[in-house]
Amino acid sequence: MAINYNINPYLAGNVVIDQRPFVQFFQQQMAQRQAKQDALDNYFRDMGKNITPAGMRSQDVRGLTQKTNEWRQFYAQNKNAIVNPRIDNGKAYTEYMGRYQDQLAHIEQSKRALKTTDELNKTRLNPQTSFILDDPTIVDKIKLHDLPIGDQRRQDIDIATLAVPPKPWDIKDREAYSKYLTAGLQYNETPGATQYLPGFKTRTPITKQYSDDNLAVIGNRAASAYDTDRALQFQTNKIVKDVMDNPKLHEQLNSIYRRIYGKDVETPKELLAAQSMLEENRKSIEFKEGEDVFGRQKAMEAIHFGHQKELKKGDQEAADSWIVNFWNNRIGDAKSGQPTPIPDPDNPLTIKMAYEIKPDGVMMKGLARNNQEPDRVYVTADNKIMPVFYKYKEDYDEKTGKKIGVSIKTDAAGNPEIDKDVSKSMDLDQAYLSLGYKGQTKKQLSTTMGGAYSQPAQKTEQKYNLDGKTYSHSQLNKMGYTDDEIEQAKKAGLIK
Repeated sequence: MAINYNINPYLAGNVVIDQRPFVQFFQQQMAQRQAKQDALDNYFRDMGKNITPAGMRSQDVRGLTQKTNEWRQFYAQNKNAIVNPRIDNGKAYTEYMGRYQDQLAHIEQSKRALKTTDELNKTRLNPQTSFILDDPTIVDKIKLHDLPIGDQRRQDIDIATLAVPPKPWDIKDREAYSKYLTAGLQYNETPGATQYLPGFKTRTPITKQYSDDNLAVIGNRAASAYDTDRALQFQTNKIVKDVMDNPKLHEQLNSIYRRIYGKDVETPKELLAAQSMLEENRKSIEFKEGEDVFGRQKAMEAIHFGHQKELKKGDQEAADSWIVNFWNNRIGDAKSGQPTPIPDPDNPLTIKMAYEIKPDGVMMKGLARNNQEPDRVYVTADNKIMPVFYKYKEDYDEKTGKKIGVSIKTDAAGNPEIDKDVSKSMDLDQAYLSLGYKGQTKKQLSTTMGGAYSQPAQKTEQKYNLDGKTYSHSQLNKMGYTDDEIEQAKKAGLIK
């Protein structure tokens, strides 16, 4: 029997098909697709939460914001291809993720740079390490490091690999450098006014300073050392910084450089040469102790002739004569030498030619003002006496702050400052009065006053007869006879 497989369900009449399972299946599939789509959207949307400027340098935020905006715009334009990589074989998805990673790298690089900046600031604030950042090569690296992320010129700095510059010089370094600059050079020595001390001692200040020729040697040595000594280059950078903040210091350095080399300072090397010359050009004063031979001689004359006692008793006319001769003799001695240009105390900014008088204790006491004796005494061509008083200052030890003495104040050119309040010129009549002219008791003194400058009478030397010839005592000495031998010869009758 044949079997018929062609069954028609509609042959049995109207049949109703239940669609609910299909609809439910369809809805489930669509819901799953939508859930998958929403999950992908949320995934890509949540990626943006990791893109934040927190912890970044301010100069890098703008670049990150630009990258983020472009990244979101790319997503909006290529969403389907990004979510469904099969559309373009993953091309859009790969670019999208690359842009995302670029933003993360931008953020991380900025955070590292900020950490480096913090370390540099710690170095700058630490007195033990701040000198490192004075090195110009490191300063240049910091400038490149501070550029925004993405700038083609920007370079990272690795703190651990920085080439640490030499440490700042200490006292020993400066002393060694000074010895190098001045090796073999001699000071010019200029004696000042001699001070007359008790006990017929003298104390003369000797000002020591290098000549311009020696300063040129110092400047050349400094420039030569600059080319090869990194530590010196580092020190010069500090000098440059100081000069930039101090116009007065620049003028001092430029002035001495122009004086020696005839041109202005233009480079750090030339600035070092100027600073070295200025430092070594400082004057130093040493005191030379000596004997007041002239004072001792005058005191012996006064004791021998009784001037000090007799002046109070003697005739005023004779005393006046002695005073006049006193000044005339010293003025004559002074004018036998060459005149010296000195500032005129009576006329500011005026130079006068005058002859320096060699003073003694009598003169210094007579010209004293306010119990202060003058430092120098001059006489002009028209016979005006000019006692000059210098200004003095107290000197203190730089380390301990203790007073170590006094010294003469000098002006910017290194010349002693004159106390113009007491340094006044006087006529000869006033000079006479300073020693008591017409101010003593009237007694006769002409003999003792005149005798002070007269030569003592020469003793008649004894004569001897030897072998029929006459010789003086000194002639026998010159012939080789000692005093003892002469006495023995006299006793023996050999000399008569």
